[in-house]
Amino acid sequence: MPTDYHAWGAMQECYQRYTPKLTNTAKLETALSMTWNDLSQEFMEKAIISIRNRFQSCVAAAGGHSKQ
Repeated sequence: MPTDYHAWGAMQECYQRYTPKLTNTAKLETALSMTWNDLSQEFMEKAIISIRNRFQSCVAAAGGHSKQ
């Protein structure tokens, strides 16, 4: 499943919050994995609805520009 802007924003926020403590790749991977696992079901459902709406707008616009 492609990650939506919602999920990416949460992951980016995690990265920025922990950056001073992330001294190696393993620590970064652990922090991001923990953040991903902490995302609520409600959060993910909203993200899925959002990406579905954008895909539907793209299809309706025959691949062209849409307002979504």
